[in-house]
Amino acid sequence: MVKTEMLQKSLATLSEVFVEEVASSYKESFEEFMSEHEFGLALHSVCDYLISEGVGQITSDRIMLIQELHSAMQLQDSCVSELENARVR
Repeated sequence: MVKTEMLQKSLATLSEVFVEEVASSYKESFEEFMSEHEFGLALHSVCDYLISEGVGQITSDRIMLIQELHSAMQLQDSCVSELENARVR
């Protein structure tokens, strides 16, 4: 239960990236995944948004948090490296 609460709180802090108009569909997906406790999918909606639309919001702190969440959920994908590459562009 503690792990679930930690994941929810950490993911909730990432929802602040959904501020622009183009983020509305990503935010809707994020909120739906969170309500269904599909935390991996919620995290990917954040990653997808940041990589495709919110590059200016990619910070080292966000990348670190996203990496920590990937580790906690044992997710193995290219999200973190794609965020790092997008930030460099």
